Amino acid sequence: MGRKKDIQEIIEKVNNIGITVDNHDWAGCLRLFVNEPEVDYSSFTGGAGGKVMASDLVDNWKKFLPGFDFTMHFITNHRVNIDEDSAECFSYIHAIHYIKGAEGGEMWGVYGTYEHELVKIGKEWKISKMKLNFKHQDGNLNLHALARERMK
Repeated sequence: MGRKKDIQEIIEKVNNIGITVDNHDWAGCLRLFVNEPEVDYSSFTGGAGGKVMASDLVDNWKKFLPGFDFTMHFITNHRVNIDEDSAECFSYIHAIHYIKGAEGGEMWGVYGTYEHELVKIGKEWKISKMKLNFKHQDGNLNLHALARERMK
């Protein structure tokens, strides 16, 4: 029964990244991560991945995502592997971003897969690594720039 509970908690931690950012629950999002996780969005941004303070990661999202009227991050099809106090979770991601009336289209979608690594600290799983494997985007590819502009 313990393994099933761990698998469920790991899936919930991964899903809660999307849920907390969509709801602008920045404190809740921060609690999902170790203090200095490895983050790699290089397949999407072109920049190098690496270790980052969790607070800086969440602060970056806080400065960007509220610029959309809403976002919805669907994280699905989880495949979890546990080895004692460490785990890996592979999943699919479809992120929807929306701004009503935006020139060029109201929606921007991002598709890919995630690779998360987690460590068990005490009785709680924390995310220690997050890697996006970008596959496709569609809709208004300039919507992110408009969202950033709205946050100024």
